[in-house]
Amino acid sequence: MILRTKIDQIDGLGIKIHKANRAKIKGCDISKCTNGIEVDCGDPLVIMNKIFKCYENGIITIAKRGILCNGHFKFNSVY
Repeated sequence: MILRTKIDQIDGLGIKIHKANRAKIKGCDISKCTNGIEVDCGDPLVIMNKIFKCYENGIITIAKRGILCNGHFKFNSVY
């Protein structure tokens, strides 16, 4: 669980969620990263985050080898 964290000016990913992980990310400010949140075949709950000024993607999901990526994304501000 990652709650109310500020992640700023990272030369890479802000947060990465791996296979079968059910992480909860809530109320974070993520800025100036390559990708704000990257989900790799996980099942996270990502709610009420502010993701801005990312160089490539705010939130990206990746499904590999038939493994689903069933994350729940609600009330996020991505710009």
